[in-house]
Amino acid sequence: MTWTWVLISLLAAIVVVVVGLLVGGTARRNRRLRAWAKSVAISPAQAEAMHALWTCRAGKPPSSDPLDALTEQEVAYVVNICGASFRSREFGDASVVRVASFRSFKSRGFSDRQAAVLTGMTVNMVGRRDA
Repeated sequence: MTWTWVLISLLAAIVVVVVGLLVGGTARRNRRLRAWAKSVAISPAQAEAMHALWTCRAGKPPSSDPLDALTEQEVAYVVNICGASFRSREFGDASVVRVASFRSFKSRGFSDRQAAVLTGMTVNMVGRRDA
């Protein structure tokens, strides 16, 4: 009977260590991802447009598209940095989260372009003031 409890205790300790490594690994990765995202260069106008979108992400789309205040090149850059191909491979691609986020934003009435930027801000963490 004593050996049974020893094995159960050992198994419980192993589970605690593995779960700790998984959770700690995710936290470390997210810290590195936030640092990487802050290193991505964006202009003040791009930052303001992205922030305007970010503030209404939980509700309805803004009445006027903040991305319209940017030039075509600035919008193309913002969409690029929010894309899956821009995210560093060391952080994974997060494709399931990316698709789910995009669909969620689209279902709430955001345009394709707005949903793409919001999805990139969610997954890539670029342009976020809270990251």
